[in-house]
Amino acid sequence: QWLIRLLDRHAEIVRVKGDVHLTDQFEPAAIHGAAQHLYPPISLPVRVTENRQGRLVFITEGPIQSLAESIANLWPDEWRDAGQRPH
Repeated sequence: QWLIRLLDRHAEIVRVKGDVHLTDQFEPAAIHGAAQHLYPPISLPVRVTENRQGRLVFITEGPIQSLAESIANLWPDEWRDAGQRPH
C-alpha cells in the first residue's frame, strides 16, 4: 500500500525495483514499478540467511527532496531513532 501511494504522489519516480519481504508470505518477493504502476510481486527462492532486510532502488528524474522526505516519514519515529528498519 505505501509503495503504491508513493508512486502515485511522486511523478519523479521513473522506476522502482527491489526485493522485499511481504507480511503474508515466507519467501522474499521481487517488485518492479514503472510509470506510476506497480506490477504484481514475483516470489523468489528462500534465502539461507535469517536476514529479512529488503532493498529498494528508485530511478528518478528531477529533484528528489520531496521524495526523500516522504520516504523518511514512512516509518515511525521510534524506528528511525533506534536505527531500526522495517522488514
